[in-house]
Amino acid sequence: MTGWKIGWATGPADLVRRVTLVKQYLSFAAGTPFQYAVAGALGSPDAFFDELKSGLTVRRDLLAQGLEECGFDVRTTAGTYFLTADIAPLGEKDGLDFCRRLPGLCGVAAIPSRVFYADESGGHSLVRFAFCKRPETIGEALDRLRNVFSPGLRSKVAVRHG
Repeated sequence: MTGWKIGWATGPADLVRRVTLVKQYLSFAAGTPFQYAVAGALGSPDAFFDELKSGLTVRRDLLAQGLEECGFDVRTTAGTYFLTADIAPLGEKDGLDFCRRLPGLCGVAAIPSRVFYADESGGHSLVRFAFCKRPETIGEALDRLRNVFSPGLRSKVAVRHG
């Protein structure tokens, strides 16, 4: 569970044993209230998780379609609430620089993916957007992005950071 430092791993025993060895050095403790919350959530009916999944799928698809309309090359996901998008089709090369400028351009934030790579060059033009937001919030963000990155407006963006 992101931010709570609680989770589980399944897989071959040897792999799980190695994950456990690494994990013991990454965090010291999971808060007791969070442990009870996770235990309670795991006891929820399947309908709760089905609704959560379908809601996140709708949000993911909404964000992906909007980003594609703006010219981003979107890499959809099935296992997280983040979308990775390549900014190269926008004429951008540096995800870190792009993410630093983005809030000033339109009030939307993204994370440069290269910060998650051991070799930064692997994710140099990739950025990550979260879709674990209300659909209205995603819609507002997309409207803001469209105001800057719609195909007819891209030249203005180049002037702003050039």
